[in-house]
Amino acid sequence: MLVDRYFEEGVRLTEWRMARLKRPFDTLYWHRTFETWFAQLHRAGFRVDSLTEPHATAAQARRLPALRGTRRVPFFLVIGARRVSPNDG
Repeated sequence: MLVDRYFEEGVRLTEWRMARLKRPFDTLYWHRTFETWFAQLHRAGFRVDSLTEPHATAAQARRLPALRGTRRVPFFLVIGARRVSPNDG
């Protein structure tokens, strides 16, 4: 997975062209920096309780080669957050 133009936020396109697919397809997604995600959560009144960047263990990557890339760069960011009331300070 190539991480490039990280600070250029906006809509991006992923092209799925693997040989195992019966038909290639594209998906759109919205890229935001970590800084933007946290600012949006804060403005919406959320407090971040946890942050996880899931990745395979070495043993999992050996068993499932498709997961090897997660040992180099996380494919996902999982944020645990809860809305706080103004009284919570």
